[in-house]
Amino acid sequence: RTEGGLRVVDDVQIGPIMTQHTEVEMALDGAPRSTKQTGQVRGQATSIEITYHDGRAKGSATTPSLAGLVTTAIDTTVGAGVIDDNLITALLPALDWSPTASFTLPVFFSGKGYVQPLTLAVRRTERLTVPAGSFDVYRIEMSGGQAPVAMFVTTDSTHRLVKIAPQGAPLEFVLAK
Repeated sequence: RTEGGLRVVDDVQIGPIMTQHTEVEMALDGAPRSTKQTGQVRGQATSIEITYHDGRAKGSATTPSLAGLVTTAIDTTVGAGVIDDNLITALLPALDWSPTASFTLPVFFSGKGYVQPLTLAVRRTERLTVPAGSFDVYRIEMSGGQAPVAMFVTTDSTHRLVKIAPQGAPLEFVLAK
């Protein structure tokens, strides 16, 4: 909790390939206020700094691309109800998951500077075993972004995120504790 809102902090490290520290601040009603992200990808410094105010997102993003680092100036309109892309996994437990659930959300891609709808849809229920144990989960497929992603949340009321598997990528993130 912050004065008048919430802050979500996320730290990611993928071996020597990538490190990332993200802080997203939002109002109590969920409206985004700011996104700050710093990190390194294969030794190159990356950063995102966005401020949301009066229906606009302003700032800059330095992100990796096939041609090297690209810095993008961001000054664009964002509508009511938009979600910063860095909050997707943090918001999963708050959604009303069921065997037939499907949500299409307006998502602001902070590293790119645009809003695009993402769809999260339950495809099936299954039993999944990860280092933290065995869980009954909904397999949720996220589409509309750069690449499809499968996410697995528990079927109980906590809707705890157990696994993330970007499709076509040779890695996955699993719950360890």
